Amino acid sequence: MIVDKYYDSQCKRLFHNNPEAFLKLFEPDAIFLQALPEGLELVHKPGEPNEEAQSVDCLTLAMIDELETLVLIEWQTHNDYQMGDRLLEYNRRIREKHGQTALPCVIYLLKDGNEPPSPLIMWAGRFQVIRLDFRSIHVGDWQAENLLARSDVDLLPLLPFTIGGRDIRLVKRMLERLRQEGSKLLLDIGIAFAEYAFDHYHGDLEWFHREVDNMKEMRDLPLFKAWREEGREEERAEAYQRELAAARSLLIEIVEARMPHLKELAQEQADLIDKPEILRTLTIQLAVAQTSKQAERSLRNWNKPTKKKSAE
Repeated sequence: MIVDKYYDSQCKRLFHNNPEAFLKLFEPDAIFLQALPEGLELVHKPGEPNEEAQSVDCLTLAMIDELETLVLIEWQTHNDYQMGDRLLEYNRRIREKHGQTALPCVIYLLKDGNEPPSPLIMWAGRFQVIRLDFRSIHVGDWQAENLLARSDVDLLPLLPFTIGGRDIRLVKRMLERLRQEGSKLLLDIGIAFAEYAFDHYHGDLEWFHREVDNMKEMRDLPLFKAWREEGREEERAEAYQRELAAARSLLIEIVEARMPHLKELAQEQADLIDKPEILRTLTIQLAVAQTSKQAERSLRNWNKPTKKKSAE
């Protein structure tokens, strides 16, 4: 159980490194807005029985087809035939806490067990009473070479679970690429997943441990530490620019869909804003604006401080 929780935590860390990369596996045009708490604690009313608190893996708010949509992504090492029932229960809790249903998605890592069918359908005699459609992705069906060919490294730590992913030559390429990127987080996750996959599929663990030990010795060299820190700074700057561009794009899409005559003004203002959090706040204001005048006022006044009401 402790081992399973450790690998669960690695999956969550990988997801939160770049949530949008994983959202796009299920909906290519999805735009990440924010992560939501994993806990599904319920507000108990007097007289109601207490239910055990539950938590999910990754719950996010995303923009899909110009609609704010909750997306639930669960990670599974093995295929779980009861996955549909679990997703149904999770969605019941999510709806009670957040007031809306989530799009349920599953990422499977290993090829073991029975794959649950989607949709989950429940019948009362000949009457269909419940239907739950959910999305599934099997990392074990991916090709290792395709992951290595990607321009980004957001999914690369999953390589050991793919077809060809325990090939020593390809694992060395994965480790070297992650090391060159300067992301200790992704490198550590890649090492953890490789050890898990090598152990599960009876790969050459002795070679893998020697390779990791050699890398650790190199990572302790002062020159490598300085180079890695420089890589991190560049990575953070690039990630910030990507986040800024995505926030600007979302704001323009909202304005274009709701009030196209304000698109030019929206573009001018968005180009002036250099903080993603301000763009997100402004986007929400535009999404809920009741009139064009309200929207225009928000666009023109985003940089003006909010006046506090004086105490009566």
